[in-house]
Amino acid sequence: MAGKRNGSGTCESGRRAVSADARRRVSVSAGKTIVAQVDGLKDEIASEMNLFAGELRIGYLTYGYLNAITGLMKSYRKRYPAVKIRTEYVTYEEAKRKLRSREIDCFLVSQTEVSDVPESVYSVFHHSRMMAIIPKSNTLSRKKSVAMEELREEWFVFYGPDAVPILMQATIDLCRTFGFEPKIAGYGSKMAELVAHAQMYDAIAISDDTVKYVASDAVSVVPIRDAITGFDLCVVYGKTMSSMPMKALARMAEAYAETEYADAKRPD
Repeated sequence: MAGKRNGSGTCESGRRAVSADARRRVSVSAGKTIVAQVDGLKDEIASEMNLFAGELRIGYLTYGYLNAITGLMKSYRKRYPAVKIRTEYVTYEEAKRKLRSREIDCFLVSQTEVSDVPESVYSVFHHSRMMAIIPKSNTLSRKKSVAMEELREEWFVFYGPDAVPILMQATIDLCRTFGFEPKIAGYGSKMAELVAHAQMYDAIAISDDTVKYVASDAVSVVPIRDAITGFDLCVVYGKTMSSMPMKALARMAEAYAETEYADAKRPD
């Protein structure tokens, strides 16, 4: 009997040793798999960074648009440090021509103007508010916000028909939506000109919120609380001729816009 018990104990010990050894082999195998996955991920990251070594050429229509994208571009440069970023000022017509000829990879524009760019797609990178640029001689400049109805009797300065006709028409249509025909005192071809002409003509200009980057002390930039937006800012690029650095920017743009929008809504 004693011999049987000893044999059973020896068998049980053997099974435990085999089980422990099997567990060790599984653990070692799992560990090697994890290490291989981490190494593979490192290789993918390094490969992606090398893959996007190139140039990203961005056209911008106004200084305000360029300022609005700086936060996104900081994130982009951190992720793709090998990509060289070049920016250049272009008119709206130049931007469309240079995009077609591949002299630029993309350009920054108001969403209102996107429909006039053939064979293109876009990504929103900034959700904008409509603003009134009001000379400080006007009592409306002291208000925290204005309604479109309050602007009914005012004179306006708009983007010119030769410079940005679609944006000009969008602003006129905005006034008509609220039941009045705007009285136009003058035009500007750039955002800074709108600000200067608003002072010169003692008139009101309407623009997106990037006007804050070029506004002077002689005007107030006041939110229009009931205006339809439609002036969100976009990166516009070609449907079929986008470079890999451009595709990376497009992917990052809308995620950045949503994060920025959420942060803006968060109370202080």
